[in-house]
Amino acid sequence: MKRSLSWTVGFGGTCEGGTQRDPSWNDVVAHLEESCRSLGSVTLDIEELAGFELLTLQVVAERNKYALTLGVDDGDDNDVEVFCGDKNRGGIIHIQGDAVAGSAICSNFEIVVEIFNQLFDSGRVSPALMN
Repeated sequence: MKRSLSWTVGFGGTCEGGTQRDPSWNDVVAHLEESCRSLGSVTLDIEELAGFELLTLQVVAERNKYALTLGVDDGDDNDVEVFCGDKNRGGIIHIQGDAVAGSAICSNFEIVVEIFNQLFDSGRVSPALMN
């Protein structure tokens, strides 16, 4: 598996960020903590070497609210999965200017870390978390 990581911290003119090829798990956690502390995003890309498949996991964070998406491109089709949050939470929540269904919002940073860990370790995320 080939991995790459990108991140942003802040918004607009104060936004900073970067990219890194072949990050360690500690690198991923450090950028999650930095970017998700207040306002930012982290994207982990994984390319499967056995066959063509590109996985892109992104969290966009604002004030302890996290919108997670997982793009899966197998060369024939591109699917996007979202976080399976509280199905009873309705309405729309705005995160960095994007309107996100309340049911797709995560408010637990440890779950965000777990989702990234699953993808980093195995190249997959449990359907119970992303669907």
